[in-house]
Amino acid sequence: MPDRLLEAHHSWQLLDYAYHGAAWFARPVSRVGQGLVILGPKLKVEYSPVPITPERLNQWRKDAEVIWGRMWWNDGPRLWHNWKACSDKHLHYGKRCVFFEACHDLCGDEARFPALYRSIEEKATL
Repeated sequence: MPDRLLEAHHSWQLLDYAYHGAAWFARPVSRVGQGLVILGPKLKVEYSPVPITPERLNQWRKDAEVIWGRMWWNDGPRLWHNWKACSDKHLHYGKRCVFFEACHDLCGDEARFPALYRSIEEKATL
């Protein structure tokens, strides 16, 4: 269990929350954390606080901007897929990614996406 709690110290998700929370509320974030609920043999909850400094958040932001840039880069070939994220239920609220079929069944061919998905604009006109 300690390894699971230690993951909080380098969790992309927690640092992302800290960054966007600070931006949204226009206030610095000094701490984030995650809780681990252990159901047996005896019920207990462990919490792993992660201190956040402006320097650490700035370091994370620089890496995040590289990743965000690759995610939204439209001027050339896609560089990679994050295959681990496809079925990571922690990222998708207990489910697999909503675009799983688009990537794996339709092989990322956006021309075929309308067979499974509706665009936001199309939904707005319904």
